[in-house]
Formats: sequence, C-alpha cells, structure tokens
Amino acid sequence: MESLTLQIAGKSYTIHSLTGEQLEALHVGVVRELPKGEAADTLPATYQRHYEIIALALAESHPEMTIEALRKLRWGTVKAVRDAADEVLYFSGIIDRPKPGEAPPAGESPAAAA
Repeated sequence: MESLTLQIAGKSYTIHSLTGEQLEALHVGVVRELPKGEAADTLPATYQRHYEIIALALAESHPEMTIEALRKLRWGTVKAVRDAADEVLYFSGIIDRPKPGEAPPAGESPAAAA
C-alpha cells in the first residue's frame, strides 16, 4: 500500500492509500479536473455506476462487498476504481476489450457508458 508524507508546519503527516469515498470527494468537490466528456453534475453518478457494476459482479461470491463497502476500500487512485468496473464488463462480455492501440481516450471508461 502506498502512502504520502507531507511536511506541514514542521510536522510529518502520512496519508495512506485513499478510499473510494475520499477519491470521489477529491475528484468532485476539490480537484474539479474532469475527464473529457464528464460534467461536474454527472461525476457522482459515474462513481455510483462503477461501484454498482463491481458490487453486482461480486454479489454471488462476496455478498458483503456492497456499494458502501466498496466506497470504503482503499482504492488509491480514481483509475483503479474505473479499471475494476471496466474489467467486469470485459469479463462478462458486455463490452469487448480494446485491441492494442484502440484503448479509450485517457479519462474515459466503458463502464461510464454502460
């Protein structure tokens, strides 16, 4: 698990890998650097959709992995959440895995459109 140590006013503060809740709050409320095609008002729904996709796939074997449980996991990056949802869609055959050189543009996710 990665961490970041910040020096603030002469004291060290360690930030551990971020949870889904933290990533969403940073992305939506603070950073506001949205990937192309996403508007600030649709970003929360995009996170919800990603968590729903992952939770539905896990439900049979891991019923404890609810949307709320997923939001509390230490994903670390926005990309990790997006990639997990995309992997479920590839695995299920709902969407085809992009061929090399045909990947979606950076910041875009097949899960966001599914």
